[in-house]
Amino acid sequence: MTGKDRSNVESDTPNVKLPAAARHMTREHPELWEAFERLGEAASRAGPLEPRTRRLIHLALAIAADSEGATHSHVRRATAEGISSEELEHVAILAITPDPRVSRQLCLLWGAHSVLSEDIHSYEEMVDRAAEAALAEAFAKPAESIVVVAGIPFGEAGTTNNLRVVQISRRT
Repeated sequence: MTGKDRSNVESDTPNVKLPAAARHMTREHPELWEAFERLGEAASRAGPLEPRTRRLIHLALAIAADSEGATHSHVRRATAEGISSEELEHVAILAITPDPRVSRQLCLLWGAHSVLSEDIHSYEEMVDRAAEAALAEAFAKPAESIVVVAGIPFGEAGTTNNLRVVQISRRT
């Protein structure tokens, strides 16, 4: 398929147009776009997550990245895939930080629900603290999944570089 043919390409969800940046990529770099699509398909097939869960995770990441275009795109795709508005409203950001100033900024700039916490010192502690806070703040129930996004090394601004899907255990 030529770049010109790909300029009107639709997403993998029927009746949902790709965002302008993605359409531009399909025109200017069709081979890169096709490789990106193959990577996404392979990752989806390899993982244990259902399509509905993957879509909600994509939406959460778009919200966390403060990407208005991606957020709109994932909401449109989710709606086309039959995900209800109630389920979409449930996708929210629970921010956990030891810094009161950062907590206020997360609330004001991202619309996050922010919880103050002591510093963490390990990856396992980060995951446990996120799961505990999600339960305590009624963001998740046992057996549900949450997306944990963090920066490693801990305590350094601008190091957000890690994403993990965590299933809330019944013991948390």
